[in-house]
Amino acid sequence: SMTNGYSSRCAMGTATAAIQVDQNFIAGDDVTWTHGQHLFQFGTDIRWIQSNQYDLSGATGGKYNFLGGQTNNGSTGGAPLATFILGTISAFSNTPVEVPGYYRWHYYAGYFQDDWRITPKLTINTGLRYELETPRMEKYNNQAFINLNTPGNLNNLLPTTTAYCFSNACGNPRTLWPINYKGFEPRIGFVYAPTPRTTVRAAYTLQRLPLT
Repeated sequence: SMTNGYSSRCAMGTATAAIQVDQNFIAGDDVTWTHGQHLFQFGTDIRWIQSNQYDLSGATGGKYNFLGGQTNNGSTGGAPLATFILGTISAFSNTPVEVPGYYRWHYYAGYFQDDWRITPKLTINTGLRYELETPRMEKYNNQAFINLNTPGNLNNLLPTTTAYCFSNACGNPRTLWPINYKGFEPRIGFVYAPTPRTTVRAAYTLQRLPLT
């Protein structure tokens, strides 16, 4: 099966204007096979997730900020609206060049399970699921990190031990954190029915939820 989800969101206010377009591509299949005393189940789950975010705040004329402190009596009172009417700008910022965020991450998983009916009263459940997920990355590496314990200097004057770096630079990966290749999720359990009215069940499983 395959599905394609599409959604968009637009928010506009006094200081914000943004558009977000999300696209999710999901493919998967599950197979069940009965063979003798065994019930085999296996399948796959593949997800390609995209989130395109456009920050338009400040791109058309900039952002103006009006604070109540500009029209108070020195200690109390004042109102941002009064400051706006007087045309007293408290702060201004703009975005000469828009930098959209094209975020991507992938999820791959597969599993196998065997329900083995050893006797009419005892069934053993064993299985293993493996998943591999790439943490969020940005298509053009416009995703920033704060690197601690990185010697350098600020404006060629002040020594510092912290660096502000982007993805795929300063030794950073393209993703927010390293990929975990140890996504093994074992499953084991049993069902025992000593009498027609009594059933004993026990199971252990390890599960992780994919990022949204």
